[in-house]
Amino acid sequence: MIAQTEKAKEIYQKANLNRNIVVIGNPIRDIKQRINIEKEHIILSVGRLINTKHFDRLIDVFARINKPDWRLIIVGGDAIKQKNSIALQQKIDDLGIAKNIILAGNQKDVEEYLLRAEIFAFTSSSEGFPNVIGEAMSAGLPVVAYDCVAGPSDMIVEGRNGYLIPLFDDKMFEDRLRYLMENEAERQRMGVYARERILRFSVESIGEQYYKIFKNV
Repeated sequence: MIAQTEKAKEIYQKANLNRNIVVIGNPIRDIKQRINIEKEHIILSVGRLINTKHFDRLIDVFARINKPDWRLIIVGGDAIKQKNSIALQQKIDDLGIAKNIILAGNQKDVEEYLLRAEIFAFTSSSEGFPNVIGEAMSAGLPVVAYDCVAGPSDMIVEGRNGYLIPLFDDKMFEDRLRYLMENEAERQRMGVYARERILRFSVESIGEQYYKIFKNV
């Protein structure tokens, strides 16, 4: 049996589904730097505007940090009949920070947003394997993420390429995010390690792992 994450493996083992379980994550595409794109003070988050992504909590965290020279951009549109874009925009307007928080909707070129940003924020409470974290790391971004089930802990090394935040501990999320916003050298250091760390999820690496399993079978 092949599991995407260590947490999935643990669940399968407890259920006695199989004694021979191997963990192989999803392949993460390489996001190359573009010389025509410059970094900006942007915190980026990407995902469908559904309840389990908790963008409302991220908006509150960003508002409390209160750094007018930074922007929060959320890329993604409404899905599964949850029309959250209206409620999220209303929250942004009520907080009086519409100039600093942008709901960008669905975008074809998400890479451009990843390359312009300086930090990636992830507030999902449930995942299978969050490719978007891997793509953010491939773009050289440090990641602040809820340590949800499952996936973030398979990619993030605490304090090296980002921070794992206990689920819904928004005070810690705020503190870690503020620290990165105020420390450019730390952002760059973590970003370099993020790119190095995510190479183990390259298409070539993941393909080789599958090939070895099929070959052995």
